Parts: sequence; structure tokens; C-alpha cells
Amino acid sequence: MSKAIGEADEQGAPGEPATVSALLRLLHIHDKSVAAQRAALGRWLIEHPPSKALRISLRSNGYGILLRDFGAERRPIPPITATHKLGA
Repeated sequence: MSKAIGEADEQGAPGEPATVSALLRLLHIHDKSVAAQRAALGRWLIEHPPSKALRISLRSNGYGILLRDFGAERRPIPPITATHKLGA
């Protein structure tokens, strides 16, 4: 069964792009230079936490560095516990 338009799913909030190509189209920069795309994507990432699907797409398409540079890497870092083996 298909989802209703605007209904949230595991990909992110309603209306949020799940792929970098969808985000480039949303921002009307799909036909711009890579430098222009990186700048616009960076500005967008400052204000919008990307879904897991979008983070994967950004990394897969060469834009993963933007996640770190613009603070959009929102994955929690697991704590180190006594059960972790160092150097393994």
C-alpha cells in the first residue's frame, strides 16, 4: 500500500528529501556546478537534520564531507565500555 502524500515514514519527515538527487532538485541546483551544489547543500544542512537515508545518499554521491563540515552528522557515538577490546 502506498503512503499518502506528506505522510512521514522511516526515511524522514514529510516532504524531506531521502536522496541527494531529490534534494538537489528541491533546491533547484541539480544543473549547477559542483561548487555551487556543495555551498547550497551546506547551507541546507545547517538548518535541516538529514534523515538516515539522506546521509547514506550524500556519502554515496561524494557529498559525505558536508555532513561533518556542517555539523549534520547526527549519529550517536556508542560509549566505550569495559566489554570493548582495545586494539582488536
